[in-house]
Amino acid sequence: MEILEFVHHEYGILIWILGIAAACRFVGFRL
Repeated sequence: MEILEFVHHEYGILIWILGIAAACRFVGFRL
């Protein structure tokens, strides 16, 4: 159970970083 929560937390951070990176690239592309 703890391992599942840890993996979910790690993936949550990864998705967060990917989302921010995608937003930055999108904004940079528009500029």
